[in-house]
Amino acid sequence: MTYGITVKSQGGKLEISGSYGDIPDGAHEITGHEGAPLQISGGATAQDRNIQVTRRNADGRRMIAAQHYDSEVLT
Repeated sequence: MTYGITVKSQGGKLEISGSYGDIPDGAHEITGHEGAPLQISGGATAQDRNIQVTRRNADGRRMIAAQHYDSEVLT
């Protein structure tokens, strides 16, 4: 089974802008964190980001989770 859900956020409002496939019953939780830009060597700045997705079945039990961490040099 392959499926996808696209969620957009703008001005604090969320919108499901698209989906495809047979999406299973339950919940897909998206959590994240963006750190404040930090000064690094040479006067450059960097920002840490983290995102996690958890899928729960219709009874609320955790089925699977994935997490990604990224650090980007901004200037």
